[in-house]
Amino acid sequence: MTQARGRAKKRRKEGPLVREQERLRQFWERQQRSHNNLLNAIRGSMPELKEWASTHVESMWGYEDGIYRFYHHSLKVMRLKDSVEEAVGLFLRIRPGRLNRDYQAIVLSGTMEKATRADIVAAFLHTKYFVEMMIKYGTELKEAPHTLPSGWASVLYLYNMR
Repeated sequence: MTQARGRAKKRRKEGPLVREQERLRQFWERQQRSHNNLLNAIRGSMPELKEWASTHVESMWGYEDGIYRFYHHSLKVMRLKDSVEEAVGLFLRIRPGRLNRDYQAIVLSGTMEKATRADIVAAFLHTKYFVEMMIKYGTELKEAPHTLPSGWASVLYLYNMR
């Protein structure tokens, strides 16, 4: 019997269920590798993520002042735009490609020339969330988990991996 006939006979024995299980197994392995690659890229960018958080969140002149400026009706809330744009650049260095369209829409609304104060704050807060989740899970996780914590699942959504 030729090798091709032997493989065909084996496939007939296995049946469609076994082939589907094998396809699913391969899919999950590819996905796991992809998620681990993202996690490793985040870990490699941890100094930049922590620096962004230090400058734009922990510093009195970032998050704290930006939110105050929103309620004070000050144009200085505009400084948060630069923080968002800097983080987006960092996100794209971590994993080049398109970011989640919902996040992109929020960022676009918050960074365009005629953005409202509320749009700017919304873009900043979403960006802050993603930086914080990357720092948290980049620090805590040894490898990408099969059961996804919400914050890690959000990071996967940011990169259109979920």
